Amino acid sequence: LLTSHTMVGGRKAVGLARRFYGNWSSYSNTSKTVDLRSDTVTSPCTGMREAMAEAIVGDDVYGEDPTTLLLESRVASLYGMESSLFVPSGTMANLLAVLGHCMGRGQEVVLGSESHVYLWEQGGVAQFGGVHTRPVRNLADGTFSLEELRRVVQDDQDPHSTSTSLVCIENTHNSTGGRVLPMDWLKDLVTTCSDLQLPLHCDGARLLHSAVALGVQPDYLLEGVQSATLCLSKGLGAPVGSCLVGSAQLVRRARRIRKALGGGMRQTGVLSAAGLYALDHVYPRLGEDHAKARRLAEVVNSEGEGMVTVNLDMVETNIVLVKVDRKLSTARRMVELLSRADWPVLALEWDSHTLRLVTHRDITERSLSCAEDTIRTVLKSLLEDRKTESGNKR
Repeated sequence: LLTSHTMVGGRKAVGLARRFYGNWSSYSNTSKTVDLRSDTVTSPCTGMREAMAEAIVGDDVYGEDPTTLLLESRVASLYGMESSLFVPSGTMANLLAVLGHCMGRGQEVVLGSESHVYLWEQGGVAQFGGVHTRPVRNLADGTFSLEELRRVVQDDQDPHSTSTSLVCIENTHNSTGGRVLPMDWLKDLVTTCSDLQLPLHCDGARLLHSAVALGVQPDYLLEGVQSATLCLSKGLGAPVGSCLVGSAQLVRRARRIRKALGGGMRQTGVLSAAGLYALDHVYPRLGEDHAKARRLAEVVNSEGEGMVTVNLDMVETNIVLVKVDRKLSTARRMVELLSRADWPVLALEWDSHTLRLVTHRDITERSLSCAEDTIRTVLKSLLEDRKTESGNKR
C-alpha cells in the first residue's frame, strides 16, 4: 500500500530527479531529442554489443573471468600502476580507494569543496568507513591552495582531532566545467603530499579526457599518485563499470571491501568487454567530443548578447557551463524551453543561473547542428521577450 509518507517521498524523489535530469516524461520516446545532460546517457553501439555478446566469461568472484582480467590489466597498464579492480560504479571505486587508504574509523581525507566525492557520493566514506571529510576550497580551475592543504592536515597527537590519512583530487574536474588540472600544480601537489607523508588518490572518472586535451598518456598525469579511478560509462560509452587502480596491496584490500559492499559480481566479462571496446574505439576519439563542446559554447556566446554566456577559457574538454543573467531568466526556465523546442535539447540545471551541456559519442554531426539551431531559437525567444517587457515598462 502507498502511505502518505511514501507518496510524499516519491514526489520529492521525482522532483529531485527532474531537477538533475529533466522532466523526461513528455519526450523520452522522441527520437529527435538531443540529450546533453551527461555523457552517461549513451547507448552501446553495435560493435560494443557484439563484443559483449561474444565475451569469454568466468566467475569473477573467484578471479576466473578472463575478459575482466584482461580489462583490469589494460587499465593498470594505461595508468602506470601495479593492479586494477573492476567495480560496478565510480562511486564504489572512490569509496574503495578511501577505505583502502584510511583503514581506521576516525581518520580523515582532505578533498576539494566542489569534488564529486565530497558533494555527490552521499558521504559514503563516512557512512561505511567512519572516515571524516575535510574540504579545502576548490578554485575555478579545479585546483586548491597547497598552503591551505598544509594548514588543515592533522596528525594523531591531539586527542581532539581526526588524523589525516589521504588527499583526493578530481581530474577532469566536473563542477568547474570539466577542467583539466594543470601539470605544474599536480607536480607541486605530489611533492607536498610526499612531504606530508600522505597518499594521493585521483578521482579519474574522466581522466582520459584530460590526457587527450593535453596530448599526453594517462600515466603521465598520475606520476606520484598512489591510486586512481576510471569510469567506463562517462564519455567512453560503456553501459556500466569503473576500475580502481593502485598497488597490488591496495587492490587486494579493495577486493575484500567490494565483496562486503555487495559489489562482487560473477560473469563480469560481458560488461568488461564493453570497457575493452571503449578503450580501443572510443578513447581515441574523445577529442571529437571536445570540439563539439567548443561549438556549442561558441553558439551560446554568439547568440546570447552577453546575457547568456560561456567562459571559453574554461571549455577544455566535453563539459560546457552556461551562465544565464538574472535579469533575463533562470537556468530552470532555459532548460524547460530547450526541452520543449521543435528539436528538443536536454540540459542539466546546475544551479539557479547555470546550466550544463555535456557532449558525447552519441552526438552526431546532424544532432549537433540541430542542437545549435535549438539553442539559437531559444536564446532569440528569451531576448525578444525581454525587449518586449522592457518596452512595455516605458
